[in-house]
Parts: sequence; C-alpha cells; structure tokens
Amino acid sequence: MQNEAVFYNPNELGLGRKVNCKRTLNHQACYVTKYGHVGGSPFESFDDTIHNFNPGDTVAMEADRVPPKPSVVRFYIYKPNGKLSRSTLFDTSGPKFVPGVCNHCHGGNEFVVLDPHAYRYPGVSKDSPHSLDKQQEKFRVLNESVAYAHLGESGGPYLALLQRLYEDNWGTPGAKAIPEPIPPTWQDQSFAFHHIFKPSCRTCHMYQTPPLDFERSFTGNGFVSDDVCRGYMPHAMSPMLRLWKTTNPSLLQALSDLAGSAFCQSSSKGKPPKLTVVAPSGSVTTSVQGVTHKATVTDLEDGPNCCKVVWSSDQDGPLGVGKEIVFAYRSVGPRHITVIATDSDGRIDAKVFALNVVSAPPEVPTDLELSHSRFFLTYVADNTSLPDTEIVPTTTGAFPFNTANTPFLLPCGVQNFAGQLQAHLLSAPTPVHWQGTVRFLRADGTVIVSKGYSGTQSFDHGVLPVTEALNVGASAGAGYTPLSTIHSFRDFMYQPADLGANTPVRMELTVTPFADTQHKIPITDSNPANNVINLWLMRACGG
Repeated sequence: MQNEAVFYNPNELGLGRKVNCKRTLNHQACYVTKYGHVGGSPFESFDDTIHNFNPGDTVAMEADRVPPKPSVVRFYIYKPNGKLSRSTLFDTSGPKFVPGVCNHCHGGNEFVVLDPHAYRYPGVSKDSPHSLDKQQEKFRVLNESVAYAHLGESGGPYLALLQRLYEDNWGTPGAKAIPEPIPPTWQDQSFAFHHIFKPSCRTCHMYQTPPLDFERSFTGNGFVSDDVCRGYMPHAMSPMLRLWKTTNPSLLQALSDLAGSAFCQSSSKGKPPKLTVVAPSGSVTTSVQGVTHKATVTDLEDGPNCCKVVWSSDQDGPLGVGKEIVFAYRSVGPRHITVIATDSDGRIDAKVFALNVVSAPPEVPTDLELSHSRFFLTYVADNTSLPDTEIVPTTTGAFPFNTANTPFLLPCGVQNFAGQLQAHLLSAPTPVHWQGTVRFLRADGTVIVSKGYSGTQSFDHGVLPVTEALNVGASAGAGYTPLSTIHSFRDFMYQPADLGANTPVRMELTVTPFADTQHKIPITDSNPANNVINLWLMRACGG
C-alpha cells in the first residue's frame, strides 16, 4: 500500500513491523503486522517483513476523532488467516489480551509517534525502497496522521517529540526526520538516555497516565529502582533482556552509576571514570583523511592514564579504540556517536552525542598560468642593448612564427640574454607562492648542461625565485637572465657557447606553484599544460 512502512524495531518488541494508517475528517485507523520472534535474527525478521513471509498477528487501532483528542479507541487483533482474536503473543511470556496489552503503550487513546531513526533496516542498501532514506516520506505521512489525531491539543509529549524529529515540520511534504537530539537536561546522562531510557522506557511511559516526563533528567523523573530490581520493569521481554544481558558495557552498571549508589546489587568497586568528549562536534565532512575523534578520561583509582575508550556510531558501527582516533565517514547524514570509557575495575562512563556528516565542498583546483599576454625579450651584444621586444604567443604557449626552422636569432657574440614573464593565478583555494625555471634543450630533446662562466659549476636549469604570494585572479611579473658573460652571477648562468652556433635550441620557461616562501612544498597544478612557454633560439654566426 502507498504509505505502508516497514522496519525492524529493536526496542520494545524486537520484531519486524509493517505499519499503515488511514484517516477521514472524523475517523482514523492504523494497523501494524509483526514478523519474526523475540531473540531472532533482525535480518530474517526484516526480510520476512519486506516479502510478507510468515506474518504474525496484525493489531489494529481505530478512533472517532472528537477534538481535542479521540475519546473512544477500539483495538482489534487479527490472526494471519484474517480471523479476529482477543489475544496475541509478543514473546514467550504467554498471550496478551486486548485492550489491556494495547493500553500499556497507547495510554488508552494515544496514537504513537514513529521515530524512523530508532528503527533498523538490516540487509538492504541505502538505495533500496525499504531503506530509511527511501521511506522517509512514508514515515512523515504516518506521523502526520498521528499529529492529526491530536489536533486541538496544546503541547504534550507527542508534539514535543515530533517537533524534535522534524525540523521542517512534519506537515511539510518532503520533510525528513532527523535522529532525535539528546534533550538538554540529559546532556550529562546522554548514554543512559540513548541506550536505556529512550529505547526501553519512553515509548510506553510517555503515553501512560500519569506519564513520565522524559524532557527531564533521570533524577527529575523519580525513577523507582525497585521496579527494575524486582523484574517488573522493563515490562516487555526484549528491553528486559537488553538491560540485564548487555554487559559490554553493562547497562545495569550504567544505571547504577546514574543512581549514585549500588543498584540491584552490592558493589565494592571504586568510582567510575570521568569521560569528556573533546572532538568532533556539530558537523563534519566526508574526507579521505578522516575526522579526528578525541576524548579525555580521568579516574580516581587509575589516574589520568586510565581506561579503554571505544567509539561507535549507530550508522557506521565501530569507529575505533583509543582516546584519539581518526575515522573517515563515507556516507552523509546525521548519526549518534557513542563513546565508552572503561577502567580497570570495569566501571564505565559513557557519552552519546549527535554528529552530522555533510559532503565535503568541491576542492578548488590550483591553476597557475604562465601568461601569454606579456612576454618580453632583450639581449646585449657589442656592449649595446637591444630595445625590449614583446612577443605574443598563441594560447597553446607556442609562437606563430617561431619554430626550429624559424628561430629567434641572437648575435653570435651575444653577451647577455634576458626577458620578462608574467604569471597569472587563475584559481586556487588560497594564495600561492611561485617560482619560475628556465632551461635549454637541443632539437633532439636532450637537456643542455652548462659549466657557467668559470667552468666550475654544473647545472641544467636556472631558477627565478619570487617571494611575494599571488592571490587568485592576480598577476605578477618577473625578470630572468638565463645567459650572460657580463652579469655578476655569470658563474651560474648559461654561456653563449652552450647554445652552439647556427643550431636551433629550445628555451623552456616553466612556472610552478608552492605553498611556502622557501619553495620547498610544491602544489599540484590542475592544468600543467599552461605552465610552460617554449621559444626557439639560435646564435647566428658567420663563417
């Protein structure tokens, strides 16, 4: 059916569930069919739910709506063969009869809010029509029906819960439920709220008369420990087994620590550790490098170096062990992170906090260009300087009338050859430093090695260091003198004889982006093709 939602409920009953609701102006009805059995495989239960295999009983609830809330509610139990029954089996504790079994959680006339993130969808991908994300709109429509049943009421626990689940209002088509934030008064008791009270107590007790106020903390609720210790609560088998059999960490020990005294058992153990989560918080991004998770722990008996710290996520499973770990989130969306510190006595402190993972913004590539717009050359021969000559290359970095057959001619007795180039930073996430290099290559591609003026050096390129940083969209010029017999640094410059005579050579100019002023940390350029300009030269000698 169109708004029929399927899920595995690990909380009150530990069963697969199929739910739908219908309503008219003055009438409303919902039903839920159960699949699997308490203690059985969640995967099998949910698979049966999806394929409607071996269904159990269906429990229906209908009401004539009389504002501000339904005054009379009727409950029905249907067997798999469609016949009505007065009882059903939820677990191995025997048959449960209507309406009493329903009144426990529905408070007589309350339609229960569905929290999509409190359920599980095991064995299906996120693209499956039965996944949480693909069923969000179905849950919204169902919860809109729940709200409809209470129109005219002012406030109340159901309304407060819906407001926390739907930031964009449950009545807005397309609005998605988020993982319920930890209530402010429970921040210091977040583990107990998230792993004990929320899954095992709240769904039923918030609707009973008189209800417990789960907006308040543990101490504010006046929780009666005798009900737990005598086995009266939790009432359903699934949360009862979870409370008493979850030992790593011990939920019963967490409850005892919360009470501040021995709880259902005598204990001579020392004080529990004190855990503080340092990072992360709020929102983080998906990244290959991962997100740092950090906590500090102290313990009265074990000292500051105590404790095993375990991190886990309700969406990602185990994250790691240690006071500081790094975990790379691969999927986006909200989740709850649980951190548990255990000391040498087995005492624990635990925290649960909400974390939202968002897609990392697209990386801005670094693209440094050796500009084609301003390129000047000049030389000195016979102690006379040639006026600066501007040469305009094509967009590919070549010159239209400059090839190995038509090189730029230098006099045979050239004393100094220089030029000016311009770098342009087209894009980058931050300002960059840059450096230019120049080298000469023969027509066959071999690199020319120079000994310098004195013949005591050996180098195959020259460097144009630039100290100023370049901002995105800005340009900067730099002069270069690769060849000279008269410059004060001529020992580190090419000499005319290195170029040969009447033989074309290629001068290659390259600009490279760097992250530091010392030009030790190069940055990968997204478009290295526009970093280079080539110019063919030839010493023209007679003879």
